[in-house]
Amino acid sequence: MDNIVRSNNWSLLKTEEFSSKTFGLIGFGSIGRETAKMATALGARTIAWNRTKKEEEDGVEFLPLERVLSESDILSFHLALNDQTISFLDDEKLYKTKKGVIFVNTSRAEVFNEKTILKGLSTGHIKHCAMDVFHEEPLPKNHQFLNSKYVTLTPHSAWVTSQAIDRLLWSGLKLLKIQTVKSSISEALSGFSSKTDDKPLKIFRVNGWDYTEMIRVYSEAEKIARNNHTPVSYTHLRAHETREDR
Repeated sequence: MDNIVRSNNWSLLKTEEFSSKTFGLIGFGSIGRETAKMATALGARTIAWNRTKKEEEDGVEFLPLERVLSESDILSFHLALNDQTISFLDDEKLYKTKKGVIFVNTSRAEVFNEKTILKGLSTGHIKHCAMDVFHEEPLPKNHQFLNSKYVTLTPHSAWVTSQAIDRLLWSGLKLLKIQTVKSSISEALSGFSSKTDDKPLKIFRVNGWDYTEMIRVYSEAEKIARNNHTPVSYTHLRAHETREDR
């Protein structure tokens, strides 16, 4: 719609309401669960299938795979990649879905058989396909997906939010700090007392990576967090950097 308006073409476009649709999830881990909450909140009938049995979930109806495939207007894929899920969506499963189905894949590219998707798009069996993951990244310039108006593409960025990066960064540093190499970390940090300390800072390495500065900054951010009586986060790293810039 945005592109239509920008091209000076002011015409009404008929759309669909989510509340009239059946939203199916293939895979029901933590991301699938959060997706289901959004679909349910928007009024969709939400159904799901998982490779292992799941407990009942408010607003979600767990069904056999064949029913989820055949009854869904929109199918969102949330499968881990393993020997059983490579090319999970093949020709056989595609033609168990409704004609005009919409696919969303933010899990792993290899869950889709790419030839199956292209065939479904060309025949009109797939109405639209939204993908954040691809067999080859970035997509080659001549890839057929790039020339299809029935495909929405994003650059493997579904996970990239400021909050997700924050959690990933600090959980990683926290895990690093509490590993069994605590004694080595302490030794590496023993030469550090302040920015102006003349003692050389020993280098702590794991698998060739220099973690000494990372741990030092994390420790400083921890101090700021304790003073503010809040959990350590990226905000405290920024506060530390600002303080050091003075």
